[in-house]
Amino acid sequence: MNELIKITETNKSVNDRFEVIQNYPKSPFKIGDIIKFNGSVFGTGEPQEFVRNPEKYPQIFYKLKNRNSMTNNEVIEKIQKWIKDRNLQTADPKIQMCKTMEELGELASAINKNNLDGAKDGIGDVIVTLICISMQLNLDFNQCLNYAYDGIKDRKGKMINGVFVKEQDYSNK
Repeated sequence: MNELIKITETNKSVNDRFEVIQNYPKSPFKIGDIIKFNGSVFGTGEPQEFVRNPEKYPQIFYKLKNRNSMTNNEVIEKIQKWIKDRNLQTADPKIQMCKTMEELGELASAINKNNLDGAKDGIGDVIVTLICISMQLNLDFNQCLNYAYDGIKDRKGKMINGVFVKEQDYSNK
């Protein structure tokens, strides 16, 4: 069995890299860790009990497309730096919210026109504006995402006319 190590900035030469996107019981990894996998085990170089194939657990591990792919955390950090370089974090979040609504309109237009490239650009633009708002409000963007996930992870409901409706909304009527 090959000994595996946690990938660092100076050791990015492996092909099968994964970002940990959710905590897992008994796992030594935390969200944001980058791990590598050689077909039988993966890990950080420490002895591991957890030796399952991360490709079988897409809810926990995001497979990076290639060696040069950035993790979500790396992209967020670059966006935050871009925002700071332009001093946007000091601006009024109410004004930035207007920019978010503008970007949402562009996203809606792209979706209505079945323009996948436009939708991809629109989703990214909306996220950038939301990261900016989180900085203007002194909120950690990842904590905001985790907060939202905690609110929906156990949510039950059903699709009604193409819209997900929370169980509590249709059971109280």
